[in-house]
Amino acid sequence: MDWVNVLVPVGIAVVGYAGYFGRVWLKSHVTPKQFATIAGLARTAVEAAEQLGKGTGLKGADKYDMATDVVTTSSARMGVKLKPEEVNAFIHQAVKEMNDYSKQLTG
Repeated sequence: MDWVNVLVPVGIAVVGYAGYFGRVWLKSHVTPKQFATIAGLARTAVEAAEQLGKGTGLKGADKYDMATDVVTTSSARMGVKLKPEEVNAFIHQAVKEMNDYSKQLTG
């Protein structure tokens, strides 16, 4: 049995669930307006990182780091200190939304 074929999907599922529960927890600790603003920041940061990646050859990890820095810094300016797993949840949700939208356009 090839363990990579088993562990990769399990790892992806664990990250997805962690992101989901992180967002649920965070919704109970910030106002709805703050939550919506941070989610919007994450979408903008992910879209900007994608565009920079196309123009400069920026790769996945570098794009993720860029988006993470934007969300962390911007939320701190709003007075909201996010844990790394919370930032991760926002970034992953923004990537998922962007990928879902791209699939709708092409498919």
